[in-house]
Amino acid sequence: AVSKITPTLGEEDLLLDSIGLDTEKFYVHPHFAAKVQEYKDYVDDNTVTFMTGDESEQHSFRVGSYSTHNQFKNKIAKVMLGVSLETVLDNLKDFKDQPFFQFLDMSDCNGTIGPGESKIIAGDFINNKNKFSEGLGDEEEAKWMMQTYEDWITAFTTAAQDGIVMFH
Repeated sequence: AVSKITPTLGEEDLLLDSIGLDTEKFYVHPHFAAKVQEYKDYVDDNTVTFMTGDESEQHSFRVGSYSTHNQFKNKIAKVMLGVSLETVLDNLKDFKDQPFFQFLDMSDCNGTIGPGESKIIAGDFINNKNKFSEGLGDEEEAKWMMQTYEDWITAFTTAAQDGIVMFH
């Protein structure tokens, strides 16, 4: 996750590169393009080029494999919504107004979430931390799940500040 990014476009990208300023790119997954609607005017070939500045903050962490990440998302669905992740994904309309919907309905492997959705997801994580923790019980993986939960809080609160969460 990174905060306070400045998107660039077209010829501006070439100029920035020519004067030695570093730019980065993020991928806009076509199915999840609404998750980065703030940057829609900067999308070129499913990517957005951006710069970070002195005030930008970054947070990186490893969620694990796709199956591990899905295990975490499934636990969120079960503890917070009382159903499996599969049930949520098979019935998106029924869950669109529920906490964690934006988190559960996202790509596991690539794509980006912008500041608007990050703010919503950060709120879901912050406001439901105790409920999630209590729902883990004495599970072996509770420590890992709570560390991952904390990492997501940091990632989404960082991205909520005019930034992004990138998956790759």
